[in-house]
Amino acid sequence: MTDKDLLDRGYHRYDPTGLHHTGITDCFQKRFDDEKGKKYFIDVNKWEGWYHPATNGFFAPAYEYEITFTKNGAPIRMLFYADWTIEDVELEAEKLWTTMSYDYYEEEENEK
Repeated sequence: MTDKDLLDRGYHRYDPTGLHHTGITDCFQKRFDDEKGKKYFIDVNKWEGWYHPATNGFFAPAYEYEITFTKNGAPIRMLFYADWTIEDVELEAEKLWTTMSYDYYEEEENEK
């Protein structure tokens, strides 16, 4: 996966904040909505590649994924490590949303 793949899927790039680990070089976010309102967000953190001197190995940049759901007014954050693909994370998020009865992050005014 590349940054362009995320941008092509509708993710927006932003700079890491002071809350991010120093090894995170780029962040991406996409909000998932339906006709009733805002359901959840997926955030993607891009970790810089690094060299491991003991093994003389290089680890390529990697992406990890965070999903933020809401239940009873409280946020729930799930972390998916680099073994996942963005396609699989998006599918899993939708399955979780459908089966776990999470709340809307924000509902459209005409639905309240």
